Amino acid sequence: ERAAATGRIEPGLYAAGWLRRGPVGAIPTQRTDARELAEVIAADLERDDAQQRVGMPALRSDLARATTWDGWLLIDAHEKANNAEPRPRTKLTDARQMRLLAASATDLPRSASEDTAVELNNAHLPKLTIAYATESGNAELVAEQLVLHLADRTNASTVDLATLTPDQLQTDTPMLLVTSSYDEGELPTSIRALHAQVVTQGTDLSSLHYGLFGLGDTSYEFFSRGADILDQSLQALRARRIGEIGRHDAGGRTLATEAAARWADTIITELMVTSVKEVAAK
Repeated sequence: ERAAATGRIEPGLYAAGWLRRGPVGAIPTQRTDARELAEVIAADLERDDAQQRVGMPALRSDLARATTWDGWLLIDAHEKANNAEPRPRTKLTDARQMRLLAASATDLPRSASEDTAVELNNAHLPKLTIAYATESGNAELVAEQLVLHLADRTNASTVDLATLTPDQLQTDTPMLLVTSSYDEGELPTSIRALHAQVVTQGTDLSSLHYGLFGLGDTSYEFFSRGADILDQSLQALRARRIGEIGRHDAGGRTLATEAAARWADTIITELMVTSVKEVAAK
């Protein structure tokens, strides 16, 4: 019961996901649990009496079976490159083959910049907010990569759209919105309350200029419909969209981060210039 409540089994040993609570809970619940567990672990490490080994010494014995995001990208590329028509990919089913392929990513040479925090040095550039609405974390990943991709043109930061209030959407700072779809093409569950609130209140969003990028999968009937729902509501509240809605198909060959970067390049100049002109005219 204690492990289910906190995620802590004993000092230095923790459980997450279904191992913690059993096979219950949807993706949003699992993400919330993971964040809460991270706070528990951080608090334990800060205690004066904490004697756990941390960092690489504590992980070294387990790294032989571990992978990284780069490892998963290698698996993804392998499956797409070895597809059997008409399917866009051929799934790997051999666990040993998957581990060998993923582990090869840790053997790739790393650039010197990967060992240090990225210094963007762009505080002097126009501000941009990249807000994401996510169910499983993909939209958040896209938003984070867009910050880096646009660092030479904007001083961008990310925010979870679910944490905002209606008045925080009444802003002169331009926004890029990244949203997934959930269930039958609905908005992610995390932002449904905010969406209902701004629509019910009729919040005036005439100061908001935004670009919109939707994630989805064309194998589902309501592909990327969450983006359409959000767009229609924002425009009904007098917000102004710049450019076309960008979209990514999870069943295709292009990574969401790559598709989002190409889309952002097509609208970012107009978005930033339009926002500056609107502010200056007030």
